[in-house]
Amino acid sequence: MKPRLATCVVPVSLLLFATLSYAQMSVSSKGELELPTSLYTGDGIQLEKGKFGMEVRSEKEHEFLVFMRNGEVVSLVSGQRIDPEKNAKRLPDLPLIGTVYLHPPKPPQVQEKEEKSTVTFAEHLKSRPWNAALRAYRSIDPQSTEVDFVLEEESKPGEWSRTDFRLFLAKPN
Repeated sequence: MKPRLATCVVPVSLLLFATLSYAQMSVSSKGELELPTSLYTGDGIQLEKGKFGMEVRSEKEHEFLVFMRNGEVVSLVSGQRIDPEKNAKRLPDLPLIGTVYLHPPKPPQVQEKEEKSTVTFAEHLKSRPWNAALRAYRSIDPQSTEVDFVLEEESKPGEWSRTDFRLFLAKPN
C-alpha cells in the first residue's frame, strides 16, 4: 500500500501573506469595526459577522486591508487605488457600516505633553488621533453581491487618496 500525500487548498490571500514578510509590510493605520453581516473575500474566506481589528498595511506602493480577531490575521484583502478624476462619482448606493476612523500605530512611549484646557477647533483638527477613514458600501441592486470598502487616507496635509477593497455578501464562484 502506497502512502498518500495529504493535499490541501490554501487561499490565495494566505499564500500572498506568507510570501510578504512583516518586515516588508508597514502598518499605516489601525482601528476596529463591527460587521453587521458575514462577508467573503475574493478567494472565498468567510469573515463572520462581529467585531474585527483592522490594519491597513502597505508593501511597495500597494495597500492591503487586514482583518484580525484575537490578534490573529483572518484575511488580507488587496486594494486598488481609485483615480479621483475617473471615479469621482463611482460609489455604490447603500452604506453597510458607519465611518470607521483609523489611527496611526502608536510610536514607542514618549512623554506626553499636557493638553491646554482651552483648545481651539483648528488646534483640535491638527492633533486629531485619526489619519484615515474607512466606509463600506453595497449596491442598491439586489442581484449584486459586491461590497466596497473605501479607504480615504491623508497622504499629505490636505491631500487625500482613496483605495477600494472589494468583498462579497455571498461566496464568489
